[in-house]
Amino acid sequence: MRRRRPMLLTAFGIALIIAYFFIAGPIGGPSGDGEGTPDQRTPRPPPPEADVVNGGTASNAAETKPTVAGRLVGPEGKPLPGASVRIVSLDDGTRKQTVVRTDEKGRFSDQNLVSGAIIFVEILKRGYPATRKRYTDGAKLARGETVALDLDIPPTFSLAGFVRSSDSKVVAGARVRYGNLKVGITGAAGRFRIEGIDALVLLRDVHPRLYVSAEGFPPHEKVLNLDGAKANFDDIEVVLGE
Repeated sequence: MRRRRPMLLTAFGIALIIAYFFIAGPIGGPSGDGEGTPDQRTPRPPPPEADVVNGGTASNAAETKPTVAGRLVGPEGKPLPGASVRIVSLDDGTRKQTVVRTDEKGRFSDQNLVSGAIIFVEILKRGYPATRKRYTDGAKLARGETVALDLDIPPTFSLAGFVRSSDSKVVAGARVRYGNLKVGITGAAGRFRIEGIDALVLLRDVHPRLYVSAEGFPPHEKVLNLDGAKANFDDIEVVLGE
């Protein structure tokens, strides 16, 4: 009876060791060399893709410049192809200007401006008066935004400038005429302005002129460059006595 007790204890101990190895294997999981039961943990979902904003990701959306697009028509209401459209914008003291040309349907698009507001737009087209449209509260340009800006050359335009003598003295009271009906008179500072000139006359006048007469001076003719390439309609200089 005494011999059976140690044998029973030995057998019980062996059984415990065997049971331990059977149980520890599944609990321990896979070993470092890849053997064992695979890890059953739920995999993490992939990170969400970056939001796309105006053709770019959210990270570079702040760098996207605004776009100004529109259509240009002439005084007769028809599209004007081949015209130069200069757009000037301002943002926090930064002034940016670009020049684009209209296509065969009079359309244009500008993507090189800064955010902020449009100051003015200038239209240059041969055979038409140079037109500048100034904005006191221009269209606001936000990054990545497209602003529609349809333009037209007005059916009438104005001419302005000053008259002086060859010795650089201003000439007041001079009569400045464009065509047969439109007349302006210079003031004390020698400046004049003629309003309401029909823009379509430029399609007929090969060499448009100003006719100027003033007391003490011979009649004077001033040939105007109104082709839109180098025209300056607000600062025309007329020199009498040359």
